[in-house]
Amino acid sequence: YIRYDTSLGDTNFVFITRNGSTVTTNHTLIPPDTNWHTAKIYCVVQSNIICTIDGSTPVTNGASLPGNSSLFIGVVPRENVAKTNVIDFVEFAAWPTNR
Repeated sequence: YIRYDTSLGDTNFVFITRNGSTVTTNHTLIPPDTNWHTAKIYCVVQSNIICTIDGSTPVTNGASLPGNSSLFIGVVPRENVAKTNVIDFVEFAAWPTNR
């Protein structure tokens, strides 16, 4: 997933993979702002999950990968303040691992 949490010291979007309580973080070079952003999270080989934001240099996490995957699209606010978020488009494709 992608995180931005100033209480954790984030200054840019952070790409995170998690397997139970084991977490791997990888900082992108993209700072949040009021513009639209395009995020892509994808997997080319089972051992790496890749994230790009706005076509930036990909960041790759090869650790803390779950055995099973699920799709969650949403925004989870971490503060008790009203937020407005818009998710404009989601594309999802899945292929057999022997493809």
